[in-house]
Amino acid sequence: VELLEPAFRAHPSRLGLRQSLAGAYVALGETDRAEVALRDLLDRRPRDAYARSRLVSLLIGRGNHDEALAVLDEGVRIDPTQPSFHVRRAELLWEAGRRDEALEGLRGALARSPRAGPLRKAAIDRLHETGQHEAALELAEGGVEAAPREAWAHFLLAQARRMAPGGHESAAVEAAYRRALELDRRLFAAADDLAVWLANTGAIDRARQVLEEALPHLDATAPARGRLAWLIHEEGSATRAIEAMEAVLAEAPGYDWGWHAVLDWMEETHDWPRVVRLLEELPPGMESDLRFRVRRLKLLQEAGVSPSSLDREWEGLMEANPTSVPLVINRFNDLRDRQEPAAAERLLQRYLPRASAA
Repeated sequence: VELLEPAFRAHPSRLGLRQSLAGAYVALGETDRAEVALRDLLDRRPRDAYARSRLVSLLIGRGNHDEALAVLDEGVRIDPTQPSFHVRRAELLWEAGRRDEALEGLRGALARSPRAGPLRKAAIDRLHETGQHEAALELAEGGVEAAPREAWAHFLLAQARRMAPGGHESAAVEAAYRRALELDRRLFAAADDLAVWLANTGAIDRARQVLEEALPHLDATAPARGRLAWLIHEEGSATRAIEAMEAVLAEAPGYDWGWHAVLDWMEETHDWPRVVRLLEELPPGMESDLRFRVRRLKLLQEAGVSPSSLDREWEGLMEANPTSVPLVINRFNDLRDRQEPAAAERLLQRYLPRASAA
C-alpha cells in the first residue's frame, strides 16, 4: 500500500494500479477503503469481472447479501455472457431460498451461452441437489450436443448418468468417462471419478489402470498417487496403504487429502509409533488446515504423547482461531477427558462468547 498509493496519486488514470491498490486493501482487511476502490474501478470499467467478484466477496463477508446480489444483477445486465456473474448470482439466490429463480437464471444464461461449462455444471449441480436427476441428465446431454469435442461435457454426462434414478448401464457411464479422458488426458477429475466408481463396483485392477494411464499426463502427480494408495486400502491392506501414502507425502507435504486419509488409516491400525513418527512435527503446508491440526493433536494423545506437551499448540490454535465453535468444543472435550474441569470452565468463559457471537 505504501508503494501503490503514491503511484496511484501520480497516475490516477491507470486502471491496473487501481486494481492492485484495491487488492492490497482487501489483503490488509481495510474493507472500507477496498470497497471505495473497487466501486471506483467498476465505474470506470464496468465489465471488470475481477473487480466485481472481489466487491461481491467483500459484501458477502460483511453479511450484505442483498447488496452483493444487486452488484451481480448489474454485472449480468452489463455483460450477460460472463458465466461467473450468473454462477455467483445463482449461489446467492439459492442460499436465500429462491431456488426457482436461481435455476431460471442459470437456464436463461445457458440458452445464450450453451457451451459455457461452468454454467452448465452449476445448473446440473443444483438440479441434483433438489433430486431432479432426470432434468440434470437432460442438461448434461445438452452439453454434449453443444460441445461434443469438450472433455468437460462428457465428464458431466458421466456423472449425471451415474446419478440418474435407477442408474445407467455401467458401459454407458464408463464410456462417457473414457470419452472425456480421450479428449483431455490431463482431466484428472474424470480419471479420479472413474477410478472410484470402478473400485466401488469391485473392479480395482481396472481402476488402478485408469490412474496409471493418467499419471504421465499430469503436472502434479500427488492426487493420482494418493488415489492409488487409497485403492490399496480398498483391497484391505491399511498398513501398505499408509506406506504408499507416506511416499506421496514425502514429496508433496501439503497434500491435504493425503494427510486426512493417512490419519484415518493410522487411527484404524493403532500403529502408535508410526503416528508419533509422522505427526510429532507439524507437516509443512498444513499449518492453516484447522481440522487436520485438531485431529493430529488428538491422535498424538491417543498414541501416548503427554497431553501437557501439546498444550502450547492447543493454546496457539485457540488464540489464532478464537471464533471457531468446533475448535472450542474439541478443546473443551480434551480438557474434560483429562479430568481438568477448572481449565475446561475457564476455556468456555474465555472463548465461547466470542465464538457464539461470530
